[in-house]
Order: sequence, then structure tokens, then C-alpha cells
Amino acid sequence: MGPPKSKKRVRKQADPEIGDAISQLNKIAENVSEGKPYDEFGKYVAAELRQLPQREAILLQQEIQNSITRVKLMCLGNDNQLNNYYREPLQEQTFSLLSSPSDPSPASSATYEANVQNDKDSVYGNDVIHQALLNTFSGAEFEIVEEVSQ
Repeated sequence: MGPPKSKKRVRKQADPEIGDAISQLNKIAENVSEGKPYDEFGKYVAAELRQLPQREAILLQQEIQNSITRVKLMCLGNDNQLNNYYREPLQEQTFSLLSSPSDPSPASSATYEANVQNDKDSVYGNDVIHQALLNTFSGAEFEIVEEVSQ
């Protein structure tokens, strides 16, 4: 008997369709990771809305949408106006919603504590969601429970 014959490995070239599919999957993965923080924030807002009584949740949802629309419109206009909007300081207050006569739920109340940076130079010094909450509560019957100072 002679030495065993060695088998030659034949390397097959990858199908070009497989390479294209891999490229497409990579692009999809990049797009998914880009939007993830916004998706997570949206889920957070949804969870917060679910915890509110229906009337307050609907009003707050409207205010959030109004804030988004207002900022988008400002982006179409003057950029300086948008920058000034975000640089305005907000005061910190605690609000307590009072039940309204049209709300049949038993004395349901919600408390919102606003903790906002008071730095005039901070881009985050005037949070859009915070402003929406203040707008919502200013239209409702409310009382200031306590003034929070830094």
C-alpha cells in the first residue's frame, strides 16, 4: 500500500447575492441603532401617559404634539428664535392637578415635579417636554403646592 492520497480542497466563491444580502443587513442594523434612543424615549413617554387619568393623558399628549409642531415650524423659520427658546431658564415648581367636574374619576390627582437646570447657557435649560407639562397644567385647574429652589 502506498501513501494516502491527499484531498484537494476546492474553494467555492461566495455567491454575489450573499454578499449583497450581508451588505443590506449591515445597513438595516445601522439604521436601527440610529433611531434607538428616540424609540426608547417614546416608550418612556407612552408609559408615563398610561399612568395618568385619561383626560390628563389626552391633554398632555396634545401639548407634546403642539410642542413638536411649534419647534418644527421654528426650525423652518429663524434659527436664532429657536436658540433663544432653548436658552430661556424655567423656574422649578411642583403642581398638583385638581379633579375637574367633567372628570368622573374619584378625586384622582397627579403631581409633577419639574427639575430643570437653571443654567442660561445650557441647551437643555428649557426642556420641551417640561414646557409641554407646564402648558398643560397652566390650562387646567391647579395649585402650586410648593416652590422648589436650588
